[in-house]
Amino acid sequence: MPSRRRRRPLLGWILALACALLLAAVLWNPAVAESDVLQPRASWAPPALSPDAPLAQTFVAPHDGLDAIEVLVARYRPSEPLPAGAQVCLQLQSLPSEALLIQPLCIDAAPLGHNAPLTFRFAEIRGVAGATLRATFWTTAPTDLTLWASAEEAYAPGALYLAGGAPADSDLRLTLHYRYRLTDALAELGDMARSWWAPLCGLALLLGGPGLALGLLLARRQAPVYALPLALAFWPLLLLWLTALHLPFAAATIWLATATSWLGVAAYLARHRPARLRLLATVRSPTTALLALVTLLSLAMRLLNVRSLVVPSWVDSLHHSVIVQLILEQHALPNTGDPYVSLPGFYYHFGFHALAAALAQIARLPSYRAVLIVGQALLALAPVGVYGLVRGLTGRRLEALLGALVVACWSYMPAYYASWGRYPQMAGLLLLTGALLAVWRLARPPTAPWRTRILAGVLVAGLLVTHYRISALLVPWGGLALVALLTIRGSDRRRGTLVASVTALGLALLLAAPWLWRLAEQFAPQFGETYGTLVASPAADDAWPSNLLTYRWTPVLLGGAAVGAIWALLRRQWRMALLALWAGLCVLLPNLQWLGLPDLWLVNNTAVVIAYWLPVGALCGWLLGDLAHLGAHWWRRHARFERLAQIGAAALLVATAYVGSWLHLDVLNTSTVLATPADIDAAAWMRDNLPPDALILVNSAHWSNTARRGTDAGWWLPLLAGRRVTLPNLLYIQGGAERFAAINSLAIAVEEAQDDCAPSLLALLRERGVTHVYIGAQGGPLLPEKLTHCPAYTLLYSVGPTRVYALDGGN
Repeated sequence: MPSRRRRRPLLGWILALACALLLAAVLWNPAVAESDVLQPRASWAPPALSPDAPLAQTFVAPHDGLDAIEVLVARYRPSEPLPAGAQVCLQLQSLPSEALLIQPLCIDAAPLGHNAPLTFRFAEIRGVAGATLRATFWTTAPTDLTLWASAEEAYAPGALYLAGGAPADSDLRLTLHYRYRLTDALAELGDMARSWWAPLCGLALLLGGPGLALGLLLARRQAPVYALPLALAFWPLLLLWLTALHLPFAAATIWLATATSWLGVAAYLARHRPARLRLLATVRSPTTALLALVTLLSLAMRLLNVRSLVVPSWVDSLHHSVIVQLILEQHALPNTGDPYVSLPGFYYHFGFHALAAALAQIARLPSYRAVLIVGQALLALAPVGVYGLVRGLTGRRLEALLGALVVACWSYMPAYYASWGRYPQMAGLLLLTGALLAVWRLARPPTAPWRTRILAGVLVAGLLVTHYRISALLVPWGGLALVALLTIRGSDRRRGTLVASVTALGLALLLAAPWLWRLAEQFAPQFGETYGTLVASPAADDAWPSNLLTYRWTPVLLGGAAVGAIWALLRRQWRMALLALWAGLCVLLPNLQWLGLPDLWLVNNTAVVIAYWLPVGALCGWLLGDLAHLGAHWWRRHARFERLAQIGAAALLVATAYVGSWLHLDVLNTSTVLATPADIDAAAWMRDNLPPDALILVNSAHWSNTARRGTDAGWWLPLLAGRRVTLPNLLYIQGGAERFAAINSLAIAVEEAQDDCAPSLLALLRERGVTHVYIGAQGGPLLPEKLTHCPAYTLLYSVGPTRVYALDGGN
């Protein structure tokens, strides 16, 4: 193994080249293809296009780099051929100057069928972000061809004009394509930093103080490795015990705990000179500088991934935000979900939510904003988690750093978690890295001291209350540790290690005791009614999500991890080999039928598969680092190539890191975005104008098994507008069979209704107490054209695609 003096040149070259290649990237200014669907609805076909009957749509360009405009063709007589030589043309102008941005662009109309997308591509246009533009479409000969539009006003910043300049209460179905360049990303990152920096600094205080304080007390020399997992365990356990002791989890308490932890760190370092010198050496290490650089790059990309979000994405994010809101309102762990969802008791894991609630209070953030900021920050800290795991298992820095690089730059997981709102799982996995190391330390001689037992107990207890499924992933590792314990020679040593392990487990159960008691008291009696049994239903959809393992570089990383596992066996690096074995055993958890046992629904295939980044990053990093160590021996024998090899390796690593990060800029799945800025404006109007006891009908769709989900921002109105909705967040599945059936029956009736003015549907809505209807920007089964002409619905608010209706009292 190369000495530390030998390692520093390579790390120094990487740091220098990282800065040089970043400057080169800015000068090169690469771009990725992005798109914005300005108006997605296609419910009305305007009059056919001709040379004398154009259609003109005004819009505001949201970004620079516009290079294409896409519309959707409608044909009145699709079976008849178009006139020979007929073309569809586009002219693009800036307003109010009417300056021509591109020369008229024409495309042959002959291949265009009904509902065919039509894309006009042109040279990239810069300097148009925020500008009002007008796109005019016409054909060179009279045709039956036109472009789909909405049947009502659906895009507030623009308007549609028919032949002769007559305005229409409509907007074309319009998608913009543009080239999003590195300079655009840097500018947008600077804009985001102005609103994100203060909460992120607050989060650093919340994580750094408790993590370092507990790490110095319990892990001593390895305090930096355990700091992040310990911080993630600290806040939920603090919330749990404050609630048990009837003390408030309020801003004053949070500030007191944070300040005390930081003062404790300062006092400990002042009194223990060796610890102070070790920590200073760690801070000054080139490895730390490089890890910080990788983490900052990861943070920058995680911010850019969500640059367009106004609330976190998809289904899970809503109930996570509601749980945070309940903690904020009650300054304690909630007992029920009121007023957001009717629950007989609260037993959802809460580790992530405790941290988000703490940040929300000290930074004065709304709950959904705290969820987004804390969630993205935890995703950005994935490299730190992998670094700590590899460093703790092997003691090697280079391998740990390369593992961090793999996860930060080359793997699209866990960055993709933002599309689902799987932030609690991320918190659980980061906590799991520390639990894996602590459990392994318990199982190896000599007998673990009390601080190691407490360390393991705190981490396991934190994991138990942070994520149930991730806690289950610790079980196979515990089994491997038990096997290792049984191989210890000497009955006294084996007995002492076993006693230490049992003591740590007992401490974990003691620390989580108030929560375990609540589960036994509230959850166990209603388990049968809500869940039936732990055995998965034969009809349950738990297919192996192979598509998640074939995206972009994932097959290469999986192959690298497999090679790393084999290489670990050949090199007799048993801890890394056991990590690979543990990953394989985790795959067995949701597939117990392979062993002839019934499957359990607690752990499913998707939850295990999307955690692949943790073992894969560790194994790939270790493989690359070990090969680098072997290469270093060759460099010593060929000294004239040593500097060249170092520079080449550093350049390759940094270049591929930048390329991988840039390719994952668009990792967010836009189809999971439910709310837009237009919805935020509509929610503010509802908060000011609707009565507090209003019950709002919202759009819904099938989700999983028999549960329903919202399809637009109407689902978020309890948090955004402070008003009740007909479909609560997904925790409603825990509200009892009768309540669940009532909510579902109303949602299904609306989803399946052919006529929203049908007397039977109106009677059902009135019976359930519905007073208003909301249609969000993303829409769903409820559409304006289905409600506008029904006298039972009175339009109260209409801006762009958003609508608020009042439902009359009926007879």
